[in-house]
Amino acid sequence: MRILDRIKRHWMGRQIWKAKMSEPLRVRIVDEGSIMAKLLEYKIVKFSNYESLDGQKEKSWRDEYLNLEGILCIYESENLEPGRKFLYFYPHEPENWSQRYLHTTPGELRETEETVVFESHGRYVFEKAVGMSEEDKKLLFLNVFYNPNMTY
Repeated sequence: MRILDRIKRHWMGRQIWKAKMSEPLRVRIVDEGSIMAKLLEYKIVKFSNYESLDGQKEKSWRDEYLNLEGILCIYESENLEPGRKFLYFYPHEPENWSQRYLHTTPGELRETEETVVFESHGRYVFEKAVGMSEEDKKLLFLNVFYNPNMTY
């Protein structure tokens, strides 16, 4: 049985599968019982570019996430650096059993209608994604926000 089918079968009988992605989501990152950050918003994007701000030209571990579509979660720190934003990017890889993610340290966020640019030790550029089906969006949404094996 394909991984995608197993995920779908797991969630089909639950009301969560029918959740609308436009509904506000109450997610907080928790570390040892204290609230660390709150989710401000999430978007379906494509990770299109990364460049180091210190001028290094060497290959980055972030390169394996380039050109992948996924959910970009924008968080605001509530504890260590109150008010500062940071990102988590969860790529859509339905054939993988576990959900990978990329995250940043706090930095500066700039948004336009088509792009999200985030600077924190590097410049991360995300473009609005248009190629993901509604079913794939729901599966990714469930893997990220309702997966008991994920830590937020």
